[in-house]
Amino acid sequence: MALKDTLGINIRDKMKEKGVTQIELANHVGVHQTTVSTWIKGKKVPHFETLESIADYLGTSVIELLDNGSDKTMVIENNLKARPELEPLLYEASKVPPGEVDFAIEMLKRLNSSKSKG
Repeated sequence: MALKDTLGINIRDKMKEKGVTQIELANHVGVHQTTVSTWIKGKKVPHFETLESIADYLGTSVIELLDNGSDKTMVIENNLKARPELEPLLYEASKVPPGEVDFAIEMLKRLNSSKSKG
């Protein structure tokens, strides 16, 4: 399942759990109700700062909103608990188009390699 779909489902489920309407969430994060609808339908992903605000309002974490229930998600969550400054990096990485993932990984490897040499 794509990140956009997982995120949409998790936002919708948390909204139901907390009794929050799309209009209430929209008002809290400063967007139109139709924008919230596009997130829930998995058509778009909110900006990271907005995602943080959504998570806070719904009483959860960004990681929980991105969680698809896999073991990898638990590993990522544990790593992010240890290094929360990496959360924006994960979010930006989630938006990399499928054809560009290998390139992005290679760029990170090169960055790590150059830092360890110098």
